[in-house]
Order: sequence, then structure tokens, then C-alpha cells
Amino acid sequence: MSQNQKHIVIRARAGTGKTATVIDFVNYVINPKYQPTYTPTEEQQAIHAHAPSGAKKIIYCAFNKAIAEEVQA
Repeated sequence: MSQNQKHIVIRARAGTGKTATVIDFVNYVINPKYQPTYTPTEEQQAIHAHAPSGAKKIIYCAFNKAIAEEVQA
């Protein structure tokens, strides 16, 4: 992932923490001092390190109603 990329794609199997990673990423964008309640993996840390500050729009596509509702909460 380069600093110039505008999009992040997370590909992973079920139950690997994709939703938690996205929720934490959004929290980092909103508040760079945000600290998750768990220890992020190296992969999650790499994603957080690329969090843009001051994002005006975040688009999240969920293909599962339960996940969409979890992200909206």
C-alpha cells in the first residue's frame, strides 16, 4: 500500500476481523489519538498507519445486513 493510494481493499476470510479493522480505521480517521481496546495485528497497524486525516467522505460496502448494522452502530 502506497501513501498515494486513495482506496483500501481488505480481503480476508470469514471471522478474521475485517469489520473490527474497518471500524478502527474509521475511528483513526476521525481521531488520530484513538486507541483500540485490543492489540492490533501487524496488518491492522499497517492499515491504521495509512489513515488519512481530515477525510470528508468514507464509503463502506457491506454485503451482509448484520455487518451493515454493526458498522452503523
